Amino acid sequence: MPWITRNKMVIEKVFPKAPTDVIYTAISLMQRWCALLKEKDRERITQVLEATLSWLKNFRPNSTSATDVFEL
Repeated sequence: MPWITRNKMVIEKVFPKAPTDVIYTAISLMQRWCALLKEKDRERITQVLEATLSWLKNFRPNSTSATDVFEL
């Protein structure tokens, strides 16, 4: 699922506004494919989706920006 975001960035020069946008894209694809799975697999994916959505609802982004620069 990250390949969709990667392709948009490379080909269309469209970048996600937040990291959670990538997660929502993955959730959307899992929900679409869920109907095509065997019942046992569908139940597991539903559990993963519920846990992920619950985590996202409680997610609070860090107020500091991420960087690879640091002081020694």
